[in-house]
Amino acid sequence: MPAAPVRSPLRRLTGRTLAAFLTGLVFLLPFIITIVILDWAAGYVRLAFGPGSLIGGAIMSGGSILVGDRAELLAFWVGLGFVLAAIALIGLVVETRFRKAIEQRFDRLVDRVPVLRSIYKPVAQLVRLLGPQQDAGELKAARVVAVRFGTGSDFLCLLVSPQLFEVGGQPRKLVLIPTAPVPMGGAMLFVPPESVVEVPGIGLEDLMKFYVSMGTALPDALRGQ
Repeated sequence: MPAAPVRSPLRRLTGRTLAAFLTGLVFLLPFIITIVILDWAAGYVRLAFGPGSLIGGAIMSGGSILVGDRAELLAFWVGLGFVLAAIALIGLVVETRFRKAIEQRFDRLVDRVPVLRSIYKPVAQLVRLLGPQQDAGELKAARVVAVRFGTGSDFLCLLVSPQLFEVGGQPRKLVLIPTAPVPMGGAMLFVPPESVVEVPGIGLEDLMKFYVSMGTALPDALRGQ
């Protein structure tokens, strides 16, 4: 039998270095993906709340009252500090037993503005549904299900309400299909009731973790035997 070719020391060193690099990359990949997701989300935050945005401009204007108009960056951070403190103060008030009354009054106030209420109402329902205190009336009934399209595709999603809707003369259920890694960027779909499959053992928190982790945080109820 012909002898196996002898690899030069340089090639052996290169192979071992490449193997070590790939092993380290695989080990660090979850952390790297997490940083990429956070950076991607931070880009949207900077776009919406940065000094050049509408909200950021308002924050800067408030801070400039204290530090003047010359130090724009300092004015922004001072204004942001006051905004964060105000949000924390509102949180302390909302955590009290008056939370429901405050929430209802604020909803009625926004409901008086036609343009705002058409956007605010569905957004408020979704945020309260995904929030830690899910006591917003009929939103208690929301649960995690799977929507089956045909015979080969299942989508893990949220059944917004057990209520049946009529669309085009046909009964339909309303579901929210999240997207990864930002679940709230998903789609609302009216689907036939028979395509909704119960998925016991999975809560809302499990659903959010599943999509944010892009499927790596698999709920125990979905693991095969």
